[in-house]
Amino acid sequence: MIADKILLLVCDCLRYDHWDKGLLATFGPSVPNWYAVSHCSDPNFASLYTGQMPDEHGVVMQEAKEAALPNTLGQIAKKNKMATLTIGDRRAPAFYWAGFDVHAFTHPRAGVAGLPEGLLPDFMRLHDRYFVALRVLDTHEPYVGAPLYPELRESNRYETEVARYKEAVRSTAETCERLMAMAGKEALVIITADHGQLLGEHGLWSHTSGMYEELLHVPFWSSRNDINPRGVYQHDSLLNYLTHGTAVSHTWPLRFQGMCGRNGRVGWMSAVRHREIKIIQNAPKDPHGFHVFDLGRDPKEENDLAAALPQAPRLRRRAQTQLLERLRSLGYT
Repeated sequence: MIADKILLLVCDCLRYDHWDKGLLATFGPSVPNWYAVSHCSDPNFASLYTGQMPDEHGVVMQEAKEAALPNTLGQIAKKNKMATLTIGDRRAPAFYWAGFDVHAFTHPRAGVAGLPEGLLPDFMRLHDRYFVALRVLDTHEPYVGAPLYPELRESNRYETEVARYKEAVRSTAETCERLMAMAGKEALVIITADHGQLLGEHGLWSHTSGMYEELLHVPFWSSRNDINPRGVYQHDSLLNYLTHGTAVSHTWPLRFQGMCGRNGRVGWMSAVRHREIKIIQNAPKDPHGFHVFDLGRDPKEENDLAAALPQAPRLRRRAQTQLLERLRSLGYT
């Protein structure tokens, strides 16, 4: 490991664009092009901990049933004779706590707030070398503990939930700042997010479906400030950074995988991005599941280039195939 003391803070549902609105003043800019590998937590944590993509480690959906994964960050830290601590939900897959000496089970929505008083500062004080991985849940709904009101009209829901999310981002900044102070200046601190959050964009809420930028573009901040800002990274880049000191930039295209719904009840989702062109294939039950966006001209993904394709299923599939072949010939996929 590249430091004797490492504190990894994974903020659930923290969007990249809200880093500038809530955490920039406290921590400075994050890496501009860091991406999740999926829209939900389990595949992203598996990639953060193993340095692999979902099609390599096999965790492609939420509530994954995999018992364990080899060579996770916790296991690597333990082999390097570091004391290890994490927190989590008892229902989470085993790879969340593999290799950790201390695994504090908390309420699923408590996160750091559910830790026993004094546990963290005592642990950090007692050990000269440690790896601590904590899940910060302030930005996971219900935001900072406030209940949701799905019965509200969409306009009121937007105003209410977005206001709560912004407050949760401010709470996240305070939580991270407090944890950094516990760790001290000697510690390497990483702040990132497992995935983002939809706040009414594309007519969707939360993070249960979709492969949009609001879900995939996440902040990544290192107290060393030594990651090349021109690179393009995904969560599988973290392990190499913590073990060898280099975050390996991805080559195009970027790949994203996930499931719409839980336990495979709805279907697969995937996306591929080659520079500014992004293709999304949502679950089969989504009648408009095939999307193409030019992020250079349309960063909010509002102008679906696939919308002009024929609506008749057979003609639409043929047109999709022709469009993909055309994009491949141009070097996009």
